[in-house]
Amino acid sequence: MRGQNEARLGLWLLMAGVLLSGCGRSKESPPLEPPPPGAEEQVGVGLSPGLEPGQFRGGEGEGVAALLPGEGEVEGWELIPDTRVVMPTAEDLVKIYDGGYGRYRDAGVTSAAQQAYERGEEQIVLTVHRLSGPEEAQALYEDEREGYDSFSPQEVEIGDSGYVCTVLERQRGAFWQGPYYVVAETVQGKGTGAKELLAAVAKKIASD
Repeated sequence: MRGQNEARLGLWLLMAGVLLSGCGRSKESPPLEPPPPGAEEQVGVGLSPGLEPGQFRGGEGEGVAALLPGEGEVEGWELIPDTRVVMPTAEDLVKIYDGGYGRYRDAGVTSAAQQAYERGEEQIVLTVHRLSGPEEAQALYEDEREGYDSFSPQEVEIGDSGYVCTVLERQRGAFWQGPYYVVAETVQGKGTGAKELLAAVAKKIASD
């Protein structure tokens, strides 16, 4: 599995250098913007490693989507309009993991939700995955974390276990808690706020 992670990470870094110039968009790229009229009917493209940034399909959600911080819940952070993606089933993961959603489905992800946030020039995409159980959530967290060992991840006291690291000047953080695996990735700006948004989700999970 480590070899698979390293290959996937290598592909991400290669594409990041060509397309994104970092974990997110290049400095010359415009920030995320709401989709044009009628775009809500299109399947959104998420901002997961290795994927071209694009617009999201908005929508209302329950359950896992309710764990995403709302407007004003995290000081200084604002929601980017129309960037919420709700994936009520494992098959819906194709909305953000185009070409690789099967790996998450097979890992036990049963549903997920994603939202983009901004603070000044910094933009972060937050993705909450619900898995079939805590063991599956821990296994997916540890499997993906291993792929970032070369970036010296720092342990953080969030959830059952969490970390943050810097990849090509962009911050990435993740944690697992109960049946949830949560990831925050900077897609614009150098990024310093992953921990704040992750902690907000952890608080919601604890009170759920």
